[in-house]
Amino acid sequence: MRRNRTSLLALGLVAAVIALPACSPKSSSSSSSGGKDSGSQVEVFSWWTGAGEQEGLDAMVADFKSKNPGVNFINAAVSGGAGSNAKAILANRLQAKNPPDSYQRHAGL
Repeated sequence: MRRNRTSLLALGLVAAVIALPACSPKSSSSSSSGGKDSGSQVEVFSWWTGAGEQEGLDAMVADFKSKNPGVNFINAAVSGGAGSNAKAILANRLQAKNPPDSYQRHAGL
């Protein structure tokens, strides 16, 4: 059961990292909403900090950086509480209209 859940989490995070280049603007112009250069960085929020998870995330970050050399990858991982700490922080950020560019969720929620 735990292995299936880890596999599902891995699949979700892989899908998010693969989708990031498609979401980033092709030009380096400033965004109209925040005034910052939205093409220069991407923030990925997860709770992948445990053994095995961290290595998987590091491998995906390395692949992303090799394919997107001009984009700064911000790892916004939150450890502790088996994801409960991260879920609480994410909920607060979403309510405050300050979402990360990509974030980890459980399928079906």
